[in-house]
Amino acid sequence: MARQGAWEAHHKTAVSVGGHDGLSNCEVLCIPCHRQTDSYGR
Repeated sequence: MARQGAWEAHHKTAVSVGGHDGLSNCEVLCIPCHRQTDSYGR
């Protein structure tokens, strides 16, 4: 479980493949969930 306040922004479609920074392409994930995404760390 993530510690309180430990959140990161995540792009649903990575900017490197044509995604954008608009709200419709972003979501907030806890750090452990963000690490499980295919694009984490790119």
